[in-house]
Amino acid sequence: MAIFIQQNPNYQKLTKNYVFPKEQHDFWEVIYCDKNEIIINKNNEKHLLKKGEILFLKPNQLHSVEGDYKNDANVFIVSFVCKSRTMNYSRDKIFTVPEEYK
Repeated sequence: MAIFIQQNPNYQKLTKNYVFPKEQHDFWEVIYCDKNEIIINKNNEKHLLKKGEILFLKPNQLHSVEGDYKNDANVFIVSFVCKSRTMNYSRDKIFTVPEEYK
């Protein structure tokens, strides 16, 4: 059984065995890993998101989130709508956040 502890609406503590079922929605979602690592399933591929990394999920992209089965993790998730074509640069990419912006 996955356990999810929520401190505020966007900052979440996930247990190592956490599994969130696949979903999709009509807005962008940004996931930032603040502690340890999580697994993001998207495009039928698993991607490891490490501490200090951020991932942009495009609208209507089928995805899910799960723990790494080794350690609990903390994530910050923000959802937003943006119609600008410049957002396409960020889709399907994982970025390392510079230390001064963490």
